[in-house]
Amino acid sequence: MQYYSHNLCQGGGLVGICHDPFIVHNDGTPEGQLKSRLCALIFLIRKLPRDAGVDIGVRATPETLADLLVKDLARDGSELRWRLPKLLDDLVTAGALMKLDNEFSLQTRASSEWDAEFRNRQARLVNDPARMSGKRAQILGAAMQQAIGSVKRLHGKCKEPRKLTLHFGSEPPQGTKHEIPVWIRDGWGAEEKSVVADARAAGPDSPVIHVFVPKSRADALARVIAALSAARETLEYKGVPSGTEGIEARQGMETRLTEAGNGLRSLVVEVIDGAKVFQGGGAERLETALVDKVTEAADASLDRLFYEFNEADDHRWSKVIERARKGDEHPLEALEYSGKSEDHPVLSKVLSFVGSGKKGREVRIHFSDPPHGWPRDAIDAALISLFESGHLRAKSNGVALKPRQLAQAGVPGTDFRVESATLETRQRLKVRKLFQKAEVACKPNDEAAAAGSFLSRLGELARRAGGEAPLPERPDTSHLLDLQSLAGNEQLLGILNQHDELVNNINDWTKAGGLAEKRLPAFERLLSLARHAEGLEATEDIQPQIDAVKANRSLLDAADPVPDLAKVLVDTLRVALVQAESAYSETFEAQWERLSAAESWRKIDQADRDRILEILHIEKVSKGATGAEQEVLASLQRISLDGWRTRTAALPQLFADARIQADKLVEPKTHHIKLASATLRTPDEVKAWVAKTERELLEKIKQGPLVVS
Repeated sequence: MQYYSHNLCQGGGLVGICHDPFIVHNDGTPEGQLKSRLCALIFLIRKLPRDAGVDIGVRATPETLADLLVKDLARDGSELRWRLPKLLDDLVTAGALMKLDNEFSLQTRASSEWDAEFRNRQARLVNDPARMSGKRAQILGAAMQQAIGSVKRLHGKCKEPRKLTLHFGSEPPQGTKHEIPVWIRDGWGAEEKSVVADARAAGPDSPVIHVFVPKSRADALARVIAALSAARETLEYKGVPSGTEGIEARQGMETRLTEAGNGLRSLVVEVIDGAKVFQGGGAERLETALVDKVTEAADASLDRLFYEFNEADDHRWSKVIERARKGDEHPLEALEYSGKSEDHPVLSKVLSFVGSGKKGREVRIHFSDPPHGWPRDAIDAALISLFESGHLRAKSNGVALKPRQLAQAGVPGTDFRVESATLETRQRLKVRKLFQKAEVACKPNDEAAAAGSFLSRLGELARRAGGEAPLPERPDTSHLLDLQSLAGNEQLLGILNQHDELVNNINDWTKAGGLAEKRLPAFERLLSLARHAEGLEATEDIQPQIDAVKANRSLLDAADPVPDLAKVLVDTLRVALVQAESAYSETFEAQWERLSAAESWRKIDQADRDRILEILHIEKVSKGATGAEQEVLASLQRISLDGWRTRTAALPQLFADARIQADKLVEPKTHHIKLASATLRTPDEVKAWVAKTERELLEKIKQGPLVVS
């Protein structure tokens, strides 16, 4: 081998390659000779061509090297295969070889530079305890995070999710809210007895889990950390070379990085597996695997951290919410609880915490934190049930919520306040019956929401029970205003306190309103009859009595004053109507006979007659029905007594106009002349009037025929 290497050096075959390993490692001992042979063989294998078509596939792997070096397969084969990996690692460590994946190669000048950089950085880290400590702590911390950081527990029957929070360092963890604190220390920074002492000092009620990682395989761990860090830093520092030797040197460093990483993971797992776990109080967990120790410790710590959790540990709280929002009077029956809602441990504590006022968000935070750790459904179910039962008031954006308006999603932003007064079931039943008497619908637990409608209904009954004269004055409703100024259960208690008075109000005002609705229209008809009867002697004493009903507001008295007064008026008006219609009919008939006897009326055809009558609105009308009161009033509203008199007085002129229209149709030049009226007292006055009238007629006759009226 030395001969071949010497010739290759002389011929330039080893240019750029350090062939000192051939000689340096051959110290005359069997191991030295074997190392020298290894280096030479690796050199020769690396010189074999690798081009396509000529590559025979031989590589400098431990298996191939063992096959080529063995002399006596029967005796040396197994021993050589066992010794070879260690010899190769020693040569790599000594810098004679570099490893490229699973293949070995002699160091070149380039790889020697990479190796020197690696060893320099490795030495600096080994000689820097603070930096080494930081890297070790970081690696162990990451390993612990991976080993137990994902441990999650489902707490209780409601399976409330819990997780761990890992704390590293010499100072104890600060108080946590929902997570289980795990205090992790190692043998490089603390002694086991100190960890145990801290666990004992914390006491058996402490939820903190104490983990101690013993200081094992310290030297090996330091070496592999230094190798890993130095390899990574060298790769970053050297970058990506371009030449073949440089590329191989980088590949060798990458292999070194990979092997260091694998070695580190194996060591860390071994170190972590030896960790000890102590509960508060000092008791050690004796499970086999670390994750099992921590899991069991976490379950024990949950009972210490959330020691009031059992009060709300039930998976059926969502059903309580559903029943409460539907108005169920006993929503906690979903939990098989039959007592008063406000006495349940969960609802009782929520009620106490809310006090004079809390946001739903505050309530959630308080009871989800230690020592409660209650599930959100339990907290929300308590708030919604207490609101629906009237033990809490709720406002959203300043607006008071009504029953069944509070949804679970709205709990965080809702303002809650304890009702200063509460009602028992029997009291609520009494309130609902009172509401029903006033015809106000109310479902169980809706009393507070229906109270406003009830008071408004009473106000409406009061308005209908009185009014302007002749109705009595409206009843006093100041007590209703006082009740309207209250809210919630206070308002309901106020209604209960005035229960009997309100019952009387409902009865009295309903009766008065019904009478007013019946009698007021009759009184309005009475006023209409009185107006039509003005001027009739028989009714002169009626109007003062009507005025007295107004003045005394006596329309709703036990004895109705309207019927007797109306009867007198109706009887009188009925007679007057008959008389007026008779006078009209007699005049109409007389005028009709006179028109029918006129020569011109007889000469025109029926169509002209009808047209004239239509134009002049000459049509005989009747008085209409005069039986009952409303019939008499309807007839008067159609044609009043004054109307009848006016129509009767107009008939002579209407018929005269009809005669004129007929005359014009027969004799177009006919003139109608009306003789002047005069008061004649002496024969001479008569003669003078006749002479004057004669002159006028003689003058008019010149224009055509005359019709004198």
